[in-house]
Amino acid sequence: MKVIFLDIDGVCNYEKWYKNSEVHTLQEPDLDPKCIERINRLCDLTGAKIVVSSDWRFDGFYKTRLENAGLKNIIGHTPIFIWDYVKSQLNTNRGDEINEWLIQNPEVTEYCIIDDSDDFNDEQHSHFVNVNLYYGFTDNDLNKCLKILKDV
Repeated sequence: MKVIFLDIDGVCNYEKWYKNSEVHTLQEPDLDPKCIERINRLCDLTGAKIVVSSDWRFDGFYKTRLENAGLKNIIGHTPIFIWDYVKSQLNTNRGDEINEWLIQNPEVTEYCIIDDSDDFNDEQHSHFVNVNLYYGFTDNDLNKCLKILKDV
């Protein structure tokens, strides 16, 4: 199984989007439909499923909100270590949460991390696409993800 670990803020909504009041509504779920289309296209081309690694997972309704925005193929979210006392003492990061999800799901053959911040472990960098938070998820980012998921 191929998986995309997806951040939302800075990827599907971003600075340039918010600065253009003609294209966004500031109403839920205020996400750029073009970014959603690109991510859905990535899933269609690779057969990948989405695991949300964004802070949006703190909201129990994240999946419904994202599906209402048109995002498809969501299968869950990474664990939230910030609320785990033992692991929070180990100075964990988003990369540790992804590793834990991968351990619990050994059927994953390939994965890609799409995020606007670099809060990942060294071994994850070859799977990481660093999205520019000013422009969001672009066609160039989509092509980088395709190479990572080995479907070019």
